[in-house]
Amino acid sequence: MKNAVKFLAAIALVLLGGCSAFAPPAASDALFADERYGEPPAALQQLDLFALSPAMEAYLQDHIRKRAVILGHSRALFTSLTEDLRVDYDAAVTRTASETFTAGAGNCLSLVILASAFAKQLDIPLRYQLVHGEGAWTRTGDLVFLNGHVNIVLDPHRRYGLTTGASEPGLVIDFAPARGVLSHDTEEVPERLIVAMFMNNRAAETLVAGDARQAYWWARASIRTAAFASAYNTLGVVYRRSGDFDRAETALQRGLALAPRDPQLMNNLAGLYEQTQRLADAARLRARLARLDAYQPFQFLDAGYRAMAAGDVNGAMALYRRELRHIPYSAEVHYAIAVASARLGDARDAEQHLGEAMRLSTNLRDRDIYAGKLQRLQALQLN
Repeated sequence: MKNAVKFLAAIALVLLGGCSAFAPPAASDALFADERYGEPPAALQQLDLFALSPAMEAYLQDHIRKRAVILGHSRALFTSLTEDLRVDYDAAVTRTASETFTAGAGNCLSLVILASAFAKQLDIPLRYQLVHGEGAWTRTGDLVFLNGHVNIVLDPHRRYGLTTGASEPGLVIDFAPARGVLSHDTEEVPERLIVAMFMNNRAAETLVAGDARQAYWWARASIRTAAFASAYNTLGVVYRRSGDFDRAETALQRGLALAPRDPQLMNNLAGLYEQTQRLADAARLRARLARLDAYQPFQFLDAGYRAMAAGDVNGAMALYRRELRHIPYSAEVHYAIAVASARLGDARDAEQHLGEAMRLSTNLRDRDIYAGKLQRLQALQLN
């Protein structure tokens, strides 16, 4: 990853990069620079993640409670959210419960918040879970994101029978798009971390939109809610983009204190050192990354793009497939393979990977683009 010319920062969405057992820093902590970033955004000041809108209240009364007379509260909510209420997966924006219900779309965190909002009204015990396993890497411009995953378990202390005859504790509501994550290890996390994750996501999303002021306040609120490495990482990126290199270093170092082996934090801090000409410090961090054999996301994909531009389609394909072994859930990688396959005359492989790109897209806009390309490819094959 490069340096002052083009700084490529990695940010974790949803995923907890090292939870902290320490109390969050005080509002007056020298890490923060409130005077430089104006007033907090209204959306943060008025935030109520789990509030029900009038439409949600009506759905609760007219659908869930009526179904609960026969099924019980937990099964009624589970059935309503997994079968009746159609919510599309869209990772472009992290939404509150009411925003998710209105839009009919959201990422896994948004949908967990929606399920929790209804469960609270029905007094259903619940468990928030961080799902361990491979994260899905995505990127927007010069920001790279590791999209972690959370789900929710309703009534976790009661066992429910499955169609196989086995039984499992609780009812798992999981909104992972087209990915088998239910077999992965999970870790229970408290609600305050769910709230902090939401704020960290909003910080990253507003940073992508070019609004460092709002991003600062969301990242600050995330750290104040529950100190964890990902939020310090995001704040460090905000400061670096704003030219406040001293605070950027402090934020990234605090994140590393919580997660000493986190490659995103190390990479971002090394990039900061390179940008500020502290090359010896950068070299030490790069050496640590090398010892960890840390994968640098999209390194083989970008090399493949360069090979393709030079006319080496076979070389590009080899690099794309190497990238795919690291990030099998990347729509961008599958699309690159589809393009290379089409160039090599393998229409069937191109169709397969275009379908995967559409299936794994993290937002509705990209999904529609890939669907259109797939339809055109299929039409060409029919003619």
